[in-house]
Amino acid sequence: MDKDTVIDFDSVDSEIARIDIDDSDAMPKAWKLQGFDNQNVKKWFDEQPSDRKIRLCKDMIIKKLSKNNAVNDRDLDIYVDRIIQNLTEDQLTDMEQTPGIYALKINKKVNSLLDEYAKKMFYEWVEQDKISCMPSYKLPREISPTNTIASIPKSLYSEEENFDTEYERRVVMELSSLNNVRWWHRNIARAEFFTDEDRRAMRIRIPIHPAFLEADDEVLLPNSYEKATKKLSKKKIEQYEKILKLLNDGEWHKTAEIADNLGLKDTRTKELLKELIVLDKLIDNGKTKGKLYRLK
Repeated sequence: MDKDTVIDFDSVDSEIARIDIDDSDAMPKAWKLQGFDNQNVKKWFDEQPSDRKIRLCKDMIIKKLSKNNAVNDRDLDIYVDRIIQNLTEDQLTDMEQTPGIYALKINKKVNSLLDEYAKKMFYEWVEQDKISCMPSYKLPREISPTNTIASIPKSLYSEEENFDTEYERRVVMELSSLNNVRWWHRNIARAEFFTDEDRRAMRIRIPIHPAFLEADDEVLLPNSYEKATKKLSKKKIEQYEKILKLLNDGEWHKTAEIADNLGLKDTRTKELLKELIVLDKLIDNGKTKGKLYRLK
């Protein structure tokens, strides 16, 4: 049996429910269908031919699963077909009464397969240099927290944004006591709405603590080309060097021209060019169509 279609349906609770609106507070409520309602549902299904019952259930399941934009409806249709073909007679009968619960089970399986595939492709793309970690973020020289704290040592800035919870404070206290932690910084939470007058009144600039500035007055982050390329593969470094050598004439160059020189596809070449822009080695002409590149 195809392991991708193996789903545990034995734990499905054969409970049929309806959603109703209580006029008193207009809040949706779930009610277990009993007696007449339940019997009518079962009678209606029983009156349908077997093939039609299965087709109706399949349509309801696919309608629920189609909200997942990661899989197209055609693939879902084929996948649900494969699952239904493996169901026992008892499971088919149960599905006819509770298609929604079966849809939830199948949806959970689909998500697990997508996660497994994404993990597999991530590691493959890392090996192929399609995914790389580039130093595109730089900490600001100053921050403007609205509520500050300066009592915990090793904070990157002279003062930091205060903590929302006691748990956060305890975690930072533990981190600051570790010998292999040089500094810590708490990201400032998204600010609430402020008028311009409020914002001007509370504008406080907190600088980076002098102990964490290098001699060249820059934050200790891997933001140079040499530092950034230190841990890259030899193949990618060679590709970088080829691009820089080609563009050493100071002229503007097209992606296609650079791709031909590297022997790569345009899409892969564009990724390398973007990375070199982040590394402050190249600039582009700012156009969407007809984009050109040259040394900075």
